[in-house]
Amino acid sequence: MLKTVVASLSLSAALCTQAMCAQTPVADVYVQTSKGVTLYNAASNGRLTLVAGSPFPITGQMIGVSGNHFVSLGEDNVHVYALASNGAIGGQVAQISTQDYNGKQCGTAQFGVLDRTGQDLYVDVSGTENQNQAILCVAFQSFKIASSGVISYLASIIPYNDPSGTMNVYYYPPVLSGSNTYAYGTVAGLSGTCDEPEIVSYQRESSGALELAGTQSVTLPQPEPGGWKYFPYYISADSSNHLAIAVQPELNSPCGTRGSLQLASFTINNNGGIVSTNTYENITTAVPSSGAGTDLGPISPSGTVLPVGLGNDLQLFHFNGGSPITSTTGQIPVKGLMTTLKWDSSGHLYGLDSYTGMLRVYTVGSNGMTEDPGSPVPISGASGLFVVSK
Repeated sequence: MLKTVVASLSLSAALCTQAMCAQTPVADVYVQTSKGVTLYNAASNGRLTLVAGSPFPITGQMIGVSGNHFVSLGEDNVHVYALASNGAIGGQVAQISTQDYNGKQCGTAQFGVLDRTGQDLYVDVSGTENQNQAILCVAFQSFKIASSGVISYLASIIPYNDPSGTMNVYYYPPVLSGSNTYAYGTVAGLSGTCDEPEIVSYQRESSGALELAGTQSVTLPQPEPGGWKYFPYYISADSSNHLAIAVQPELNSPCGTRGSLQLASFTINNNGGIVSTNTYENITTAVPSSGAGTDLGPISPSGTVLPVGLGNDLQLFHFNGGSPITSTTGQIPVKGLMTTLKWDSSGHLYGLDSYTGMLRVYTVGSNGMTEDPGSPVPISGASGLFVVSK
């Protein structure tokens, strides 16, 4: 069992100049702010060094890094920028409009997801409503980002199209499997006013384009007898063929009585179907039934630790592949709402509280979880977090 050590250091130790902290960084830490993207280099002990030139101006919201380029998404356009060797964001090298391709009729760009190689980008285009204020359609456009930074269109899919309907649907960002072959997300709103979510399965074509996976089977955990049923919410993937999904039991659905969110493990089979052998008797309860402030973080690069933000607390769980998830720590007060959680490959866990603008860094290892030197770091107007391991 991990023990928790939370170190409180003065803000004067939080940041240092690059000359003072002349170490080979283990990660580049990008934070979206109201003034651009602020970049820190993270040392092996988790200490953050502000990179000269921050905040770097970009258009729209950052998506992530593709090779030697930085990618952001505006209302209509995808933007690609050059990156320096220290991670600094340079000038724009390419852009492409989502409004030039099939799916533009569904609205504007809402979010973008890079595949595990960073070469393929999937953009959700939606938001246009009919006279009943229901979503007309939802499209996913696929783009290829070349090593030069040039971006090209691949294909579009429209998983939801009902201009005469009354549904207000929302597709959550898909999560790529460890093999980079399949992707999984949830969609809310298809069942009506009670918004019981469903899992949507995708697969990547040889070109990199995202397609609907058709009728891939989904086997949810065995629910408690007497009218209970599980509904899926948040999804994380390990680097092999497993998923962690936060599921919620509901009695007498639809629009029934909901229980506490629980953590279930799934195995991805050879054709992309997902199966959970968990049952109501061995599944792990994570958070209160409201789910307020919950963030199911990414599974660690080692494939063994699943962090969960629980309001102003953080809790670590041991991920056991397809076997039931087990509790590792109790709820750890972190004095903030962990709205985004990210890992680097050196065992550091980064948590951003976008409400207070605090970025916290922890080292997670076999001897415990320790808040790193200088953490937390205040960042005015912080709203997003992305980490690139060196």
